[in-house]
Amino acid sequence: MNLFDELRTREAAAPYERLARKALTSYGLTDAKITPVSVASRVVYRVTEGKLAYALAIHPHGWDRRAVERSLLWQTAICRSAVIRCPEPVLTLAGDLAQSLSTQGVSGFRTVELSSWVPGEALPPAEWSEELARRVGAEIGRLHAHGALYALPLEMRSAAPTAESLRTRLDAKDLAHKTDEPNVAVLADALDRVCEGLSCGQGLIHGRLRSRSILVESETGDLSIVGFHRTTMSYVALDLATLSLAFRGLHRESGLISALLDGYAETAPSEVEEGELVPYRLWHLLEEIAALEPDAQSGTKRRLLAAVQQLVEGS
Repeated sequence: MNLFDELRTREAAAPYERLARKALTSYGLTDAKITPVSVASRVVYRVTEGKLAYALAIHPHGWDRRAVERSLLWQTAICRSAVIRCPEPVLTLAGDLAQSLSTQGVSGFRTVELSSWVPGEALPPAEWSEELARRVGAEIGRLHAHGALYALPLEMRSAAPTAESLRTRLDAKDLAHKTDEPNVAVLADALDRVCEGLSCGQGLIHGRLRSRSILVESETGDLSIVGFHRTTMSYVALDLATLSLAFRGLHRESGLISALLDGYAETAPSEVEEGELVPYRLWHLLEEIAALEPDAQSGTKRRLLAAVQQLVEGS
């Protein structure tokens, strides 16, 4: 992060510092140093006390605390079984996985969580090698194998989306309105392909797996997966499809995807073919369009719509 980005992050995170300090008292970390590292949908601070380091995440107003606790429970189980490397949740002094807090200057109650700080760096997709893609695929396979067997408490379980539920939530006309484009047909076609392609295995998945979710430790080469706050019960191919979108436009795209799926087949309960990714890539893109804010940049809208059209025409 350069000096300009660091200053901009500090300014954007400033209203949340009081809430972060309030949250840390529940962990007995009243004298810890906090440094903002991300201000996007979540506000994330790096927390250091002596040689110990943590990540404190403040979720948006209205975020479902139960969904956050679902991800934290699964992360705890993953860490205890040493399936993969990921942040380990830290309990409050009262034994809670997360807490809901409010403070002056921040709207509403916010769900806050603390976890161990995971060392490593997210590499730009252009710097990925096929060997790295294969190793990442194997890690995702281990994650999905664990998620297929892990039993959440009944009150935190949910069913995977169905074609009917997707059609109820993702309307082609609404999506076209989001992109300021009259091309409803291509979006309706994309939704049809999504609903017809929901056939892969199900289980707990990461739910928001992107290239920045994969950290590589420079000295050891160890891999870690972070950003589990979208954990949900869904189709395993969705994680692979979302990650594979990071390779779009690279001249090595096909090789990276093949290596990713080869690695996945080494450790996952079942294989996923490259052709099976298309409906899930479209699903993720449609979700991105649905989440667009009214003031989203026109370039972002055009990019998402072009990606949808390219996949529809190429499949």
